[in-house]
Amino acid sequence: MKPAEILCVTLLGVLLANYLYGLVRYLASYGSVRQIKVLLFRFSARFVPQVRAQIELEMTKMRTDCVKKFADKRRSTALRRLPQDATPESEILARITREAKVSEGRYAGGGNVTGAVYIKDESHWNFISDVMRLSIVSNPLHIDEFIYVTQMEAEIVRWTLDLYNGDDAACGLVSSGGTESIVLSMLAYREQARAERGITQPNMVMSETAHCAFDKGGHYFGIEIRKVPITKDFTADLNAMKAQIDSNTICLVASAPEYAFGNYDPVAEIAALAQAHGCGCHSDCCLGSYVNPFIKELGYPLAYEFDFSVPGVTSISCDPHKYAYGPKGCSILLFRDKKIRDYQFFCNTEWNGGLYATTCIAGSRPGAVIAGTWASMLKNGKEGLKAKASRILHAQAQIKKALKDDKDIQICSQHTGSIFSMTSSAINAIALGEVVLKQSNWTVALLQRPAGLHLAITYANCENWEQFVKAIKKGI
Repeated sequence: MKPAEILCVTLLGVLLANYLYGLVRYLASYGSVRQIKVLLFRFSARFVPQVRAQIELEMTKMRTDCVKKFADKRRSTALRRLPQDATPESEILARITREAKVSEGRYAGGGNVTGAVYIKDESHWNFISDVMRLSIVSNPLHIDEFIYVTQMEAEIVRWTLDLYNGDDAACGLVSSGGTESIVLSMLAYREQARAERGITQPNMVMSETAHCAFDKGGHYFGIEIRKVPITKDFTADLNAMKAQIDSNTICLVASAPEYAFGNYDPVAEIAALAQAHGCGCHSDCCLGSYVNPFIKELGYPLAYEFDFSVPGVTSISCDPHKYAYGPKGCSILLFRDKKIRDYQFFCNTEWNGGLYATTCIAGSRPGAVIAGTWASMLKNGKEGLKAKASRILHAQAQIKKALKDDKDIQICSQHTGSIFSMTSSAINAIALGEVVLKQSNWTVALLQRPAGLHLAITYANCENWEQFVKAIKKGI
């Protein structure tokens, strides 16, 4: 071969080797055969016409079904344009009363729904509404005018820190919901890693059951999300998580519990891994919220500790609009210390409009929601929250006991908590979920990988646990 040919062949060989090395690393980052299959499917969906056509056919069917299920119900009352003239208040109230009554039938008056409505006591919501009405114009962005709202905000953060074993150095903030709390924690870890470790290609490692909000945050903030498959008993695979950690890992995630199956990740072990690798550990307690702190106290087995008593846990998300029975949407993001929290603050000192600084994504925020949350927590107190948690945990225990010997059911919820989930190799669990709605007016959440269903047990549905068991058995 001529020198020029040797040079070209060598160069092409180096480029090919470099490409294959990069491809292997890319595929390895997916962590499992199933996830590689997902990657190949996405490739086929984009570049193989037959696959793309089949997907479009299925998407068209789904859009048609969605329109049939929802849009047709709305068209008869939809207002496409703002009326020219004012609508009488009595007419507005009549419409909202009529339509809210229809929704009420899904969680009261014979209907039961998974999660969504955590207490249906009308007197409770009348009281919360009275409190919120007094603060309906408030906005904590304007601290001088609404300082009492910012005090309420500080109090609900401190009360939650107390329940989660936060010391005097621990702190937090109030957000619009669990998703915002999660993505704000991700922002804090990204900024911390960039400032302190020079990381520009960050990643976070977690079980595949970690909430989709982490995927959303990864999309927003350019953070690679490395999710590892769960074990055969529907729990986190610690060894698989460990294998995904590298020098660019900024945070490990532990769910307490995770949404789909209601199981708790081994928080202490995950936090220890985080400490060993010099990164943060976020304990996602959005769902466990104000049930978690009372599990042991009520005499139930706690799968794993989840709070700041665990060394290495650096942040926690917790939703009072769930099991603290406050209005939607309110969540609390807790930090072990102020240094971490400061990384997600935003401040602009150069704007023509003056100094602009916010604690979370939103600028203006509804002070009425903070006031309603504060009032609900104060009204319940620790003993009230504990008593409600007791009824919820009792319901989960009774449902599991009643269904554990059913040959058609495999219970996925290994741990004590507010979730009952199940799958089946004998029947179609997705179809079962649809059947229990039609036959017994129970709305359950449908799961995948594996196909299953779950019930988020709330104070609104916990006393009806026997009806739920009957609905499942009848549906089978």
